[in-house]
Amino acid sequence: MGTGTVAPSATRTSACHWLSRGNLKILLDCGPGALHRLAEFGLPWHQVTHVVLSHFHPDHWGELPMLVYALKYTTVPSRTEPLVILGPPGVVRLVRRSHRATDRGCSTPGSPFGILDVRDGDPFPLDAE
Repeated sequence: MGTGTVAPSATRTSACHWLSRGNLKILLDCGPGALHRLAEFGLPWHQVTHVVLSHFHPDHWGELPMLVYALKYTTVPSRTEPLVILGPPGVVRLVRRSHRATDRGCSTPGSPFGILDVRDGDPFPLDAE
């Protein structure tokens, strides 16, 4: 969906990759412009199951609060599936701070929310399906 940088571009969007297999729908990074690109390509962004953040540069996670807001306010019927966010150590703190900064907007009533710091050597938890 995007391989650009933080520098504005009319033709490139910040980092975001869509991976899908069966019911598993993963965003690898969620940089600015990601949601519009997903919609442009007709991908079911509202069915995303996991967001995996590679690191904390804003061009890799900056649209994550927008994704959560979109899932909270624009899906009909309301979303009930959990959204799992994975990232390097510090991702739990990042999401909690975003939650507070957006007036508790990073929570989705009726939809569970999982956040996990992944460290080197940890088993990758996506095989829990």
